[in-house]
Amino acid sequence: QASKRLRTQTPLLDRSGGFLDLVQGPKDDPDFKPLLSTTFGGGCVVALAQVEGVDVDKTSQPRCSWWQLHYSGPPVGPVESPGLDLAKLGEDVAAVALVAEVAGAEGKTKVTEHSEIGYVKATPAWTAAVNAGSAKAPRPILRLRRHDGVKPGGVWLIAAIARTVAGDSRSSWRTEAIDEVYPTQRMKAVLPLRCKDLVASLPAPKKDEEEDPMEKTRRILAEAMGKA
Repeated sequence: QASKRLRTQTPLLDRSGGFLDLVQGPKDDPDFKPLLSTTFGGGCVVALAQVEGVDVDKTSQPRCSWWQLHYSGPPVGPVESPGLDLAKLGEDVAAVALVAEVAGAEGKTKVTEHSEIGYVKATPAWTAAVNAGSAKAPRPILRLRRHDGVKPGGVWLIAAIARTVAGDSRSSWRTEAIDEVYPTQRMKAVLPLRCKDLVASLPAPKKDEEEDPMEKTRRILAEAMGKA
């Protein structure tokens, strides 16, 4: 029995991803340089989120989606797409939020050979990057790494991209990293609370004030009398 235990446990110390990795989880990447905030001119942005250092098929990689945050009213989304053209957003949109999740990942946690001794392999790190500009000359505006990754059933709230001037289609934009994970079904309720300060910092665009009917009548009469 002792020899059987030895054959079962010894390989855990010899393989890559062995006992220490099971306990400590994924290692930090000293070469990764985060970019948490950038001001840029707007236009098209493209986002990519990936599971780090793990060979998985495309269906198991996280997919990016966008939420629109308006000056008033609930958030609109999510719209699954890696790219977004900020210039096409309405002036009532104060910001957009970028999220990522693995579609249908809930309940897909794999059981490995290490499960027999009660250890569960740590969730691998996730990374996200957002570029602005054209494909030929992309400009990095966000780089983020989540050391603990995202467990099945969770959605990664990566960042928000907000206008710098309210209601101005020519306004520049600013990325702000968030890096928080929430249950998928709670995201719509969480976004207004989490991004409240960001949207509140931009006053709602002023609408053209309607002329008082009485004042309008007086103005028309005055103009008519002046021409007489």
